[in-house]
Amino acid sequence: MMSGHNASSRKCPECKSTDIVFDPESGEWFCSKCGLVLQDMEVDEGPEWRSFTTKEYMSRARATAPLDPVKVNTFREIGRDAHGNKIHPSKMHLMLRLRNLQNRSRFSEGKDRNLSHALSALERLSSRLHVSSVVHEEATQIYRKALDNDLIRGRSIEAIAGASLYAACRLTCTPRTLVEISENCSVPMKDLARGYRMVHDELGLEMPNPDPRNQVPRIAEQVDASLDAQRKAVEILVAAQEAKETIGKHPVGLAAAALYVACRECGDKITQKAIAEASGITEVTIRNRYKKLEKFSDHR
Repeated sequence: MMSGHNASSRKCPECKSTDIVFDPESGEWFCSKCGLVLQDMEVDEGPEWRSFTTKEYMSRARATAPLDPVKVNTFREIGRDAHGNKIHPSKMHLMLRLRNLQNRSRFSEGKDRNLSHALSALERLSSRLHVSSVVHEEATQIYRKALDNDLIRGRSIEAIAGASLYAACRLTCTPRTLVEISENCSVPMKDLARGYRMVHDELGLEMPNPDPRNQVPRIAEQVDASLDAQRKAVEILVAAQEAKETIGKHPVGLAAAALYVACRECGDKITQKAIAEASGITEVTIRNRYKKLEKFSDHR
C-alpha cells in the first residue's frame, strides 16, 4: 500500500514528475502532470468530514465513547493549550494541577454539584429498587430537564430525584410505588408526591394509564404465590377491565384483590394481611375490591 511518504518520493514512470496526488473519492494515486494512475483501490483512513479549526476537529473527532446521560460529562483535552498547540513537557505537571483545581472549583457549585448529588442518589435508589437501566436513564433525563428549567431551586434534591424515578417508572410501566421509593430514599411520601406533581405538570409529561396486571408479579413474588394463581389473577383483571369495573380504581388495590381471589381459588393459603403488607395497601381495600372481582373468578 502506498503511503504519503512513498508517494512524495516516487516518480511517475511516464513523465518523471514527482507530483503524485491521492484522490479520496476513487482511492487512486495518480500523476498530476500526465494523469497516469500509479495505484488504485486505496483505502482512505482519514475522517470523512473536513475541519478548518482545532475546535471543529475536536467536536467531530470520535476518539471517545458516547456521552452517558447518567454521568456528569467533564471531558477535557489533555496536553494542548487553548489554541490546540502542544504544551511543553516541563509545564505539563503545572497544567494538570491547574486543571484539577479548576474542575474542583467548577464542580463545587452550581448545576454540576447539584447534578452530581442527584445522579448519585438516582443510582443508589435504582439499585435498591432493582429497576432496569432504561428506567434509570429515563429518570436521569427527567431530572436534567427539571434542573435546566430551574425547578429544583428551593426543593430537596433527594425528593426530586425520587419523584423523577417514580415518573420514569410510570412512563416505562415499571411497577414501583411511591411507598417503595419513600422507604428506600428516606424522603416522606408527601414530599415525593408533591415533587412528582410538580415535575409532571411543569415538564408536561404524558403518562400512560396504569395497568393493574403489571403489579401482579411483584406482589406475587413477595407472598410466594403460585404461577397458577398469578395467571388466574391476570385473567380476573382482564375480565374486569372488559366489564369496565376497573375505571377509577387504584391499580395496586385491584391487583392485590385479584391475586387474593386467585389464591383462594387455586388453593394457595395466603392471607389478606400478607397480600396487603406486600402491596402497601390496607386489608379494607382488598375486601372492598374483592367483592367486585369475585364474580369474575369463574370467567373463561
